[in-house]
Amino acid sequence: MRQKKRIGLRVFAVCLSMLFVLFFLVACDEENGAATPQHSHEWSGWTIAQQPTCTENGKRERSCACGAKDEESIPKTGHLFSEAWSYSATEHWHMAVCGHDDVTDARGVHALKDGECSVCGYIRGENPSDPDIPDGATVGLEYRAVPGKQEYMVTGIGTALGTQIVIPESFKKIPVTQIAEGAFYEEAGIEEVVLPEGLTSIGNQAFSGCPDLQTVNLPEGIVSVGDSAFARCSALSEVFVQKAEYGVRVFGACEGLKKAEFASGMTKVPESMFADCSALEEVILPDSIVSIEGDAFFNCTALASVDLPKNLETFGGCAFYGCSALQSVSVPAKVGTLPSQLFQNCEGLREVSLPAGLTVIMDSVFSGCSALGEIAIPAGVSSVGGSAFKDCTSLATVSLPAGLEKIERFAFSGCSSLSEISLPDSLTSIGDSAFEFCTALEAIEIPAGVQEIGEIGTGAATEVMGGVFAGCNALASITVEQGNERYYAEGNCLIDREHKLLIAGCKNSVIPEEGVTAIGNGAFRWHFGLTEIKIPDSVIEIGECAFEACTGLTRVDLGEGVERIGAFAFYSCTSLDRIVIPESVTDIYLNAFSYCSALTEVFACIEHDYYDWAKAFVNWAPPNVSPHIYWLGEWEYDAQGVPVPLAP
Repeated sequence: MRQKKRIGLRVFAVCLSMLFVLFFLVACDEENGAATPQHSHEWSGWTIAQQPTCTENGKRERSCACGAKDEESIPKTGHLFSEAWSYSATEHWHMAVCGHDDVTDARGVHALKDGECSVCGYIRGENPSDPDIPDGATVGLEYRAVPGKQEYMVTGIGTALGTQIVIPESFKKIPVTQIAEGAFYEEAGIEEVVLPEGLTSIGNQAFSGCPDLQTVNLPEGIVSVGDSAFARCSALSEVFVQKAEYGVRVFGACEGLKKAEFASGMTKVPESMFADCSALEEVILPDSIVSIEGDAFFNCTALASVDLPKNLETFGGCAFYGCSALQSVSVPAKVGTLPSQLFQNCEGLREVSLPAGLTVIMDSVFSGCSALGEIAIPAGVSSVGGSAFKDCTSLATVSLPAGLEKIERFAFSGCSSLSEISLPDSLTSIGDSAFEFCTALEAIEIPAGVQEIGEIGTGAATEVMGGVFAGCNALASITVEQGNERYYAEGNCLIDREHKLLIAGCKNSVIPEEGVTAIGNGAFRWHFGLTEIKIPDSVIEIGECAFEACTGLTRVDLGEGVERIGAFAFYSCTSLDRIVIPESVTDIYLNAFSYCSALTEVFACIEHDYYDWAKAFVNWAPPNVSPHIYWLGEWEYDAQGVPVPLAP
């Protein structure tokens, strides 16, 4: 019974297996794509899976309801070319219209016969055509797509011909919005540039150094113009500056530029915009201008006048530096600071009007304005900057405000027409060399509130630079207002009470016998009217350049307490014919008596070779005269107190 049961199960399994085999025989054979006689594929229509391009194959697909798929390759199209000829002055070609700007077809040299090409129809001398740009635009320029935008930029002159460059509004129907950096750098022969209204950007040095460029009109829509974009365009004569952002030196060194006008709405004259435009005569600035930046009109030597906008608030340093034809300036009311070198070397500047609200005059603002005759400094100014009026050789009248606190170093140096000046009671500080070479200045009184004169160190003259009144040859009187705790005057000498330092002297100075231990650096420097001086025994040190170039000095009596004679102390005292070096002297520094061309006799109260005489007495004595140093024991004083050599 069990055996029959097992046989029945086996028969059932075999039958079941045959049913499965029969099922698969009527199904599709997916591996070879072939159908059994019982099935035929019913394909769908073809669909494009990948479009072919001019350089790559495409692909199409179809499918069956049973799940089978089929695909085919679509051949690449190859480049498509315009039927019209493009040409330059030497060649012709068909341009690709498939987006590959660098691909051409049938390129060849013109086959010219009687001046006409038999292939493309080009006529010699004709301006080439280009179907990719609007009519009237210059053909042959080079272009590049602007990264990340549907825009083009002009990158170079390419094969373009002619004296006029017309930048197209579009290239291949895509807007041209930029001119690249250096696109036309130093291209000769371009006389006119026409820019499209859609142009927004001109790169750095785009037209820099185009020597023949005479005309350019910036479009109203311009957004930015780069550094030196039109610099050194020497034939450019006139510009209209549209409202935009500008780099530095945009029109710098355009030597033929005569007129510049700014559009209303512009708020600043950019940095160095017209620097070194030596022919610039006329500048028209709208009232919207609030700032004239540094070097804006640097060395515009033909600029004789400029109307500064009423809303102007700030200047940059050197804005009008070297404008030597500028004759008058009225600084607008809103300006509070005159920055460094603003009008320096404006040699023709005669009149200056400063606003009541001015508070700061910085270094060298009017330095070298040799025609400026007078100046009234407003009440709000607390400090006159270093060299502010240096070398204003015609400046005869200076009005200083009651609130002025500081006069910085060299502030009025070289004001050779200044014969008098009243220092206000509010003054607390006078910088070194502040009145140096004020050769007409006859008298000076230091106010009671002054607590700093020059740059003095502790206890000696080693830090004073050159002498606050050095070279003031007419100066005959030095006084200090009563009540000054730091300084006093005696014998027409200005003396620092705390350091016992003689700061300044004049042609009438007599150094007091007590209270002075050091003569400051440059204290009598360049005082040509000083004829003799006695250094008292209380003086220990004579500072550097103390009596330098006192060319009228014929006699110097050194006190018995002098220990140190500084470098250049009596340098170029050309009338000094003899000097006695006292025994107390331990140091004579470099060139102390060099170039004392009349000095023939030195009487030393010390032993031979005590000093390095060669360095202290360089080129002394007259030509063809042998100078002599008499050492201790080789000379004596006569009955009149004059040193004389002993007989051998």
